[in-house]
Amino acid sequence: MISPHADMWVWSLPFTKVSLDTFMKGSSIPYPAHSANTTRANDDPSSVVSCGDMKMEHEAPFPKDRARIAVIRRHWMIVPRRYAYWSGLICFFLGFMCSTAWNARSTVSLRNYIHMTALSLHHPPPPTVLVTGGLGFIGSHVVEDLTQHGFHVVVMDDMSNGRNFDVARNASAVLLKDITHLNDFSAISTRIDYVVHLAAAISVVESISQPDKYHHVNVDGSRHVLEWAKRHKVKRVVAASTSSIYGDVSAELMPLKEESATGGISPYATTKFDMEHLMEAYSANGLPTTALRIFNVYGPRQDPSSPHSGVVSYFMDQAFLGTDGRLEITGDGEQYRDFIYVKDVAVAIRLAMLSSDPHFDAFNVCTGTKTTINALAQEILETCASGAAIEYKERRPGDVRESVCDPTKAEVKLGFAAQYSYEDGIAATWAWILDRRRRRRRE
Repeated sequence: MISPHADMWVWSLPFTKVSLDTFMKGSSIPYPAHSANTTRANDDPSSVVSCGDMKMEHEAPFPKDRARIAVIRRHWMIVPRRYAYWSGLICFFLGFMCSTAWNARSTVSLRNYIHMTALSLHHPPPPTVLVTGGLGFIGSHVVEDLTQHGFHVVVMDDMSNGRNFDVARNASAVLLKDITHLNDFSAISTRIDYVVHLAAAISVVESISQPDKYHHVNVDGSRHVLEWAKRHKVKRVVAASTSSIYGDVSAELMPLKEESATGGISPYATTKFDMEHLMEAYSANGLPTTALRIFNVYGPRQDPSSPHSGVVSYFMDQAFLGTDGRLEITGDGEQYRDFIYVKDVAVAIRLAMLSSDPHFDAFNVCTGTKTTINALAQEILETCASGAAIEYKERRPGDVRESVCDPTKAEVKLGFAAQYSYEDGIAATWAWILDRRRRRRRE
């Protein structure tokens, strides 16, 4: 029997039959019957209380009502009205589990059912991360790292810099959308906890001939991402910046610290520097943001056929050709870089995403070790056992001569330090190149 009193639902055991429609729809249920000598009859409309809009005094107006309520309080289980609906659902769910667990054919014990239910009640679902550019080189490794650590991932990508769908299959959703189109963000139907913003136009050389394109994608597109994240109360936005924003700094100022950024010497670097200023402005208005100045990344899935590809994948692609290959080095080859393996970058992004600092900050993502391009070429030729030749060409506009960073700030504030050595990273990348070639031959 279900009987209302004040703001409580009263459940009696054993239950008398009450129709499900009556219970769920909030239809009127008679108050406990009065004896014949009371002033109200059971069919008096005033003795009927609606479950949907019940509001009663804590003390019943008639003595016999008060007596019955006293009995109810002593012998019945009283459940607050606001919990009645969920209590009913939980009872139904537990009953279903018990009936299934006791089935002779069931292979799962009741203990396991109860354990799984307790876990679902006490452990909320994992956070969901939106990764823009998640089909690209770095993005695909970020998606892989996040899913391996239990995060749900939604990928947003226009396929301009990569199509790594084999990795994206582990994502909760893949949206083929463009960050420069504000309406495309309406396709995101899932509650997003964090944003990793990697979508960008990425070529230093192309940016010189198409500066408007780079401003549109890297500045306007980033503004769309930040505005959407602020409107949907995202916990943090982590965006990929670049080491190019330090410009062509003299060797005396190496290794580069975060406060040394000047904006760079190419439109690409300028747009990334402008993006950082946008992030700082949004952070001042309540959206936590972090910029990661990623140095020279290399590793699996960096497409050597792309005109925007890094030097490591390009050299390896040429080394694979043997004596027919040509490792073209711009300049004299004594310029040096700070090379970092892509899986280390993915870890840095995850650590930055989980930071509790509410303010904007920028971090170098690097190893702190410098390597000349000549040394890189020789290392690759030896690893690949290649007879390819080295050729020198004129230095490209927009290229900096020296670049190596100080990783201390990321180590202290994010707990990040690169784990892959230069030699191990080169070997792992070469193994991927070989495997990729073999798979293509089989296809």
